[in-house]
Amino acid sequence: NIVAHNMSWGTRPSADLPCSTLDSVFGFLKSIRMVQVAAAGDDSTPGQIRSPFWPACNQHVVAVGASDIQSENTFTWIVTPTSNAGPELSFFAPGVDITAGGVTASGSSMAAPHITAIYAVMMAPNAWYSLPIDDLTAHLERSS
Repeated sequence: NIVAHNMSWGTRPSADLPCSTLDSVFGFLKSIRMVQVAAAGDDSTPGQIRSPFWPACNQHVVAVGASDIQSENTFTWIVTPTSNAGPELSFFAPGVDITAGGVTASGSSMAAPHITAIYAVMMAPNAWYSLPIDDLTAHLERSS
């Protein structure tokens, strides 16, 4: 009954490891309604935004970058300076000073589990259950 898989790891795409690596595997998992969510990576710098790492850059994977709250008064969020970004990203989620298992860390690996959990809840038997993953992603993108 696994419906969502979090991948908080990755590496820079290259000629030896293009974004299409494991395309058929990720496509198959999507076809059986198991969404793959991946951290985008964190090697951007101010003024130089880098594209997502593999596997986040794969067309069948939901890519997630890290964000941080800029103003609690206006509930304004910003992309963290190190988060990779680009058109491949579907979401940004809280990724600064996240505590889990007694460890506090920052980065897109801390952001991706937030989105993985949303998919797990949305894909449980309920009103959203029968939506294809791409349609569910589009709905979530419009709602965020």
